[in-house]
Amino acid sequence: MATSRQDEDDEQRALELNEQAKGLWRTFCDNGEPHSLDEAINLLENGIRITQSDTIARAKCLINVDRARLRGSSDDLAASIKRLRQARGMAPPQFRSIALLNLGNSLQEQFNFDRNQEHALDEAIEVYAEGLAGRTTDSDRPKLQNGISAASLSRFSVSDDAADLEQASCFGQLAIDSDVSHPYRSTFLDTLSCALSSLFRLQGDQHKLNQAIEYGKEAFRLAESQGSPNLPLFYTNFAESLLTRSSLRGHAPDLDVAIELLETAMPLFPDDQIHAGYCTLHYARALQHRFERDGDESDITLCVDLLEDLLLRTSPDRRLFAGYQRTLVISLILRTHATGSMNDLDQAVNMLKSEAGRIAGQEAAALSVYQNLGVALLTRFEMRGSYSDLAEARLAYQTALDQEAEGSLDYTLPLIGLANVALRSFQETDAGDELDDAVRLYERALSQSVAWENLRCARLASLGYALQLRYARNQAPADFDRCIEVCRGALTLSEGLANQPNMFHCLGQLGNAYLQKYQTDVSDKRDVTGLGTAIFYLETAVEKAARHPPAQAMFLNNLGLAYQVLYAQSHDDNDRDLGIAAFRTAMNLDAGSPLLRMTAAYRGLVLVGKMDMVTAADFVDRVVEIMPRLSPRTLRRADQQHMISLFSSIGSYGAAVMLENGRPPIDAVNALEATRGVMNRMLMETRTDVDALRQAGFPDLAERFNTLRDQLGSTAALPLASDPRQTLNWESEAHVVAARDFDAVVGEIQALPGFESFMHPLAEKEMVSLADRASIVMINVSILRSDALIIDSAGVRKLVLPRLRLPDLVEKANAWTEALHCDNSSERRNTIECIRDIQHWLWDAVVQDVHAHLSHGKQEPIRVCWIPVGPLALLPIHAAADPKSDANALDLIVSSYGTTMKELSHAHRKQHPNLDSAAALVIHMAQTPNQLDLKYAADEANAVGAILQRLLTTSVLPAPSKSDVLTHIKNSSIVHFSCHGFADAQDPSASRILLRDWETDPLTVAHIAALHLRGAQFAYLSACHAAVGRAADSLDEGIHLAGAFQIAGFPRVVGTLWQVDDERAMQVAERVYQSLVSDKGGLGFGELADALNAAVKKLRMDTRTIEVGGMTLEIDEDDPFVWAPIIYMGL
Repeated sequence: MATSRQDEDDEQRALELNEQAKGLWRTFCDNGEPHSLDEAINLLENGIRITQSDTIARAKCLINVDRARLRGSSDDLAASIKRLRQARGMAPPQFRSIALLNLGNSLQEQFNFDRNQEHALDEAIEVYAEGLAGRTTDSDRPKLQNGISAASLSRFSVSDDAADLEQASCFGQLAIDSDVSHPYRSTFLDTLSCALSSLFRLQGDQHKLNQAIEYGKEAFRLAESQGSPNLPLFYTNFAESLLTRSSLRGHAPDLDVAIELLETAMPLFPDDQIHAGYCTLHYARALQHRFERDGDESDITLCVDLLEDLLLRTSPDRRLFAGYQRTLVISLILRTHATGSMNDLDQAVNMLKSEAGRIAGQEAAALSVYQNLGVALLTRFEMRGSYSDLAEARLAYQTALDQEAEGSLDYTLPLIGLANVALRSFQETDAGDELDDAVRLYERALSQSVAWENLRCARLASLGYALQLRYARNQAPADFDRCIEVCRGALTLSEGLANQPNMFHCLGQLGNAYLQKYQTDVSDKRDVTGLGTAIFYLETAVEKAARHPPAQAMFLNNLGLAYQVLYAQSHDDNDRDLGIAAFRTAMNLDAGSPLLRMTAAYRGLVLVGKMDMVTAADFVDRVVEIMPRLSPRTLRRADQQHMISLFSSIGSYGAAVMLENGRPPIDAVNALEATRGVMNRMLMETRTDVDALRQAGFPDLAERFNTLRDQLGSTAALPLASDPRQTLNWESEAHVVAARDFDAVVGEIQALPGFESFMHPLAEKEMVSLADRASIVMINVSILRSDALIIDSAGVRKLVLPRLRLPDLVEKANAWTEALHCDNSSERRNTIECIRDIQHWLWDAVVQDVHAHLSHGKQEPIRVCWIPVGPLALLPIHAAADPKSDANALDLIVSSYGTTMKELSHAHRKQHPNLDSAAALVIHMAQTPNQLDLKYAADEANAVGAILQRLLTTSVLPAPSKSDVLTHIKNSSIVHFSCHGFADAQDPSASRILLRDWETDPLTVAHIAALHLRGAQFAYLSACHAAVGRAADSLDEGIHLAGAFQIAGFPRVVGTLWQVDDERAMQVAERVYQSLVSDKGGLGFGELADALNAAVKKLRMDTRTIEVGGMTLEIDEDDPFVWAPIIYMGL
């Protein structure tokens, strides 16, 4: 009996504790004091502890301890769920439904803590359904129905199963229909609003979105009248629906109301509550929308700051983390459009690729991740020009499309992305099937019934652009007519939408179309009506795109072009000035893509012509500034090569403008240095010695520089290992990060006292110091004028070359290229005559004046290092000959060659080797797969090897593979190749030395340039075409085998301008090495130019003799085809 009495006392005590706890709970709800909540929890736990049997008191304490566990701790939540599961098993019938309701609510909260706990939602729905199936009150029934609705809505967020949304909508409707006066009706309305809004995003039914907005409005108004603590959440959810409708129609009031509600709600949430992050997320999205509408950069900056802060404070396993990250990615892309910041875009791509790897196999998340990745990669391609980005964008969009059912709301997003990629691919490759694919994909996307009205006008404009390009290609009138039709439709649609989104695209595309029409098929160019229409639309587009710099740069370029075309007809200076102004504005848009800015600068220079050299010089100054951004270190070699090739002659024209404008000759030299040899300069910079930095007390900075330098130097020149068309590529991102970090380290170094000029362009004083043994002569040829820019001990000066004209040079270079292409034994006489003609022209146009200027009438040979610009790099300046006398450059000038001053400086800094520790590598290929045998290659190698073996350790490798060469060359100061060489006219970086495995794994310029050989001193390339590039648009880059060996570390290189006879090559090589050996048993590298000059002279004399019937006869003429190709690169 005592025990029974004790139980009754405990039961009563537990009921009292429960009532006290409820009072403390109400106090906590009123003032938020944490100690009230903690005391309530302790009282309830004590009540549970003293009631050991299944009693009403125990059930009440078990049920109410759930409400009290609101401290945000996962441990508290787990304990609550444990207690409620106990209550589920023992609660009396009248309390069972409330126990099940609280358990379901706690299970939902568990999912909110950790999105991997999807099973908690399954259990919650099961628990709510169990409550509905049992005995329940009129008050609890709608709560349970709402619970199923809310849990189903959460489960949809991870399952992407439409059935979950339908269930959420169905039970949400039941909840609000159960009792219109229910105290929690505002919560039920909010849940149903969220379900309907999600259904709209899945199905595109605007009626459901409008219903969602009506229910959401009713929810927060009812909550306001009740003073509900859930009011901030209801504001947030209603704002989300308004944002959705605003994004559909561009409806300004919806966006403004949403922002006002979110700004009201944000301060009302506790900082550590998950709903606070949810509200901030939607506020960030609202700022995105307002930035797109108004173009206020502060909106997108605040958006990025808010999201970055959320990510820092949120664990990656939390439910909203992925939403924060994806919204941040979109914000970074948008900010790139405003500021041109590539760092933002690189960060976005990196985040999305990481997310793509993390969500592998999660179809529900894949659509948005891959869609956004496609946008980021295509944007980066537009800004930077990396072909791997374009290929990966196609892969990303296709992956996104594969996740989406046709006809769904978002189905057209990746479809349009694929169309955009196809269009850009056509522009890069001129592949007609890509253009047809773009048109087909745009038409297919536009045929889909979608709710995104404000996107449709931009899509119509994009289709118009594709049709315009197809009209220009095929000149089919139907394409032009359809182009105008869809562009006018886009403009009309845009005019009917609030804030007229994308109107500038529609206007600009109409202008582009009329400009194209005029250029393509207007037979009477004097009728400029269509051109006037183009200018009207383009000027309006420029005005409307004022807050969209990338688009504005494009329209300004086209507007300038339209005025340029008009000026050609009108000859009205005002038309010309308006065109120049458009180009200048586009050129100065810092947020525009470097390609568009450089295009504007180039076109502006052309339009200015000779009429205003001051303005032209201003354009050149900007060219010098923009060029490094056009081909940044973040691009890999192939992409750098492509971007630079687009403006291959701008440097020579710019230098001529400087001189024509009366600027100092050093300005012309600097213009050439900034725009030529750009790729090689970036590689050379990664080979900079930082010993001085270490000695100055900054060893850590020097080590960081070296680490990044080695990483960049070994990867930037090489192609990607994986195919970006098949798989997302991480190599490119690692390279981008390394390049950005490298530039940042360089900036740190340049900020140090005494290192301000670190890796800056050469100063005039540094250039002059290079000319201590030979005058350096840059030969610049342009349509404006031609000059020799001479650098020697007297400084930098110009020498006008009046007989050197660009049309003549182009004619000679083309004739010589054709002669070499057609050369064989039967055509050899024509080849020789062609080169003799070139010898005579070079003497008259170049060498005669330069020699007279430098020799001052003295008879002894002078030393000149030639830096030929443009097509002049194909021709043998050192072999120029006077047709009127015996005068010949080979006799009068000891010649060498360089590509740029920077490259000569890089080579000049190399120290002479200590031959005691040096080694030589001699390679020969007497027989090469699928090539003619080289009968004298082995003899040449043996002769050279015998000379070198007397001085240093020498390895002779017959018929090696690429890997053999790369292994041995690392420890070699001298390398000698006697083999075939090949200059690739399509891709100069693929020019190669033909080794044993050249057909499967060639040793290319790219592979050689990637080497960093600190002990290298001298490379002798007895191979055809080793010192010349054959790609017409890359001649100024020095992309050839000899240049690659210089980049790799060899300051002195002997190479060839065309094919050589292997017997004659053997003779020259042996003589050169014999001349280099000093009386003291060393190698006189400083005498290389003299040694080669003497050896080639001897060869020239040899070609004046022939063997006839056992007799040696002298003839009047030598054979320049035999002796002239061998040159020395270096000082």
